[in-house]
Amino acid sequence: MNKQHQKKSDRQQGEPPRLSLCMIVKNEEALLGQCLESVKSLVDEMIVVDTGSTDRTVDIAKSYGARVYHHPWQGSFSEARNYGLQFASGDWILQMDADEALEQEDIHIVKKVIQSGLYDAVYVALLSETEDGWGKHYFQRIFRRGKAHYEGIVHNQLKYKGASLNTEIRIYHWGYNLSKEKMQAKFKRTESLLLKQIEEDRSNPFAHHNYLRILRAQERYEDGVEVGKKALLVCKHRMSEHHRQMITYDTAHCCMLVGAHREAESLCRDILDEYPSNLDCLFTLACVQTCQKRYQDAIDTFHRFLSAQKNHKEKPENNMLIVDSYTFDHRAWDNIAKNLLQLGKNEEALEAAGKALDIRPDKAVYDLTLAEALYKLGRRNEARDHLQTVESEKKALPDFYIKWAMLSRRYPELGSPEKILGRGVRTFPDNDEVHNSLAYALFEHDPGEAEEAWHRALQHNPNHVGAKVGLAKLYAHGGKSEDLERTVDDISKASNNREVLKMVGGYCLHAQRYAKAIEVFSRYMTLNPEDTEVLSDVATCYAKLGQYEAALVGYREALRLDSHNPTILKNIKALQRLILNTGNQ
Repeated sequence: MNKQHQKKSDRQQGEPPRLSLCMIVKNEEALLGQCLESVKSLVDEMIVVDTGSTDRTVDIAKSYGARVYHHPWQGSFSEARNYGLQFASGDWILQMDADEALEQEDIHIVKKVIQSGLYDAVYVALLSETEDGWGKHYFQRIFRRGKAHYEGIVHNQLKYKGASLNTEIRIYHWGYNLSKEKMQAKFKRTESLLLKQIEEDRSNPFAHHNYLRILRAQERYEDGVEVGKKALLVCKHRMSEHHRQMITYDTAHCCMLVGAHREAESLCRDILDEYPSNLDCLFTLACVQTCQKRYQDAIDTFHRFLSAQKNHKEKPENNMLIVDSYTFDHRAWDNIAKNLLQLGKNEEALEAAGKALDIRPDKAVYDLTLAEALYKLGRRNEARDHLQTVESEKKALPDFYIKWAMLSRRYPELGSPEKILGRGVRTFPDNDEVHNSLAYALFEHDPGEAEEAWHRALQHNPNHVGAKVGLAKLYAHGGKSEDLERTVDDISKASNNREVLKMVGGYCLHAQRYAKAIEVFSRYMTLNPEDTEVLSDVATCYAKLGQYEAALVGYREALRLDSHNPTILKNIKALQRLILNTGNQ
């Protein structure tokens, strides 16, 4: 009999294997109790390594009978985890974080799997909560003591000997749905560790992927495009297939959000040609097609996504991917409804919107899609009454008021945008997005009130780029040149978004601040060098400043990209005459 089968036989005849919980914590009083409560009936001992808590974390751990070891933070998650492993006495280790909890229905599965001697590590399904649902990936959280250790200073990886087992044991994770302040602190700490890891190992695909995820989470999409493209090249020869899929998807997602739709589609198709059921690439491709106004293509792709998602749930497979869109069926149906509305298929849209709400009745924004379908079907009073009922009976979030106001601009019978957003501000007085949206609604007929609303948005979020862009527009139209330039400088420091730069460059041109317009447009052109409209605007700025030769170079470059543009041809001829006349004087 081989050793593995001997182990199994001995274990069946003797005592059940012992399981040790091992954790590292710091200032986790809000969630630690929930975590320990979820495993107290399963584990034989709790080993908690505290790296410097100043709150009630240690007291909470001790109240559950945990043995707490104090260990100063050394800048490495692996070092701290490995430190705690030495104190465990169980046959197996269960590793968890304080912002997690074990599914109670799966405790009996854990007890069963650790009785086997056929493997040394067990993969569980880690379900991470986000605003839109649950992401899913598999991770080794149960392993035989003495058979494994951690490596990597951040997003550490378990290195183990022997065979592994894939399971659907569920651990829920709440670490991606915290307050803005907590998330920013988490991003800052993680980003610095990842950059250090990349500096030490420049072609490490795991580190590059996690860095790209951090950039995405912070909505630094331009940086994400750059980092993602670089990772696909630099890490090419070390990249596993699951890392290639995830890095490509994250890069495509960032491309979509900066308006690079063709590039996003190409990246998604690169993966889908090989892995046609990749959920994240299917969902992203459908969103890209929506952005391109290819509504029927988008509907078809969303249905492909729903079919693939159903198969994933019916036949789970550990393909090592982090799947963001694992529970995005409600989002798919809402998007299908919106695309059907664009095609005038209003009855089908109403049905699809109803399916989205059946899955997530708490998502009040889906009621807006349903209301639009009702409106387009001629049931206008019903649409208005439905939204008013949602506002009074559901827990409407800020985006409900913002999107309701946007809808009411198209369909005035659904309410006044200013009044809707005014109620939103009263309901969420500390929300910067609602104040920003109210300012845009007020801009046309009450710029003074709009300015105050934008300043209120910046009080709540000093880095709100949308509010700064709104103020730049207001100052440009109001002739406040100094305020405009100061605000534009602020925006340029805070944002590398191409659409934002193009917009504020246009405001500078409108306000005849030509030198500042050239400065902003030049930054934009480094990101999108083939935009003939902006090239032509830059040339116009040079012409207004009397720099005719530079202007002529700019117009000719624009003409090279758009050889039949009559406006550019007209400007070149006018400029040539002006240069000739100036030279003759």
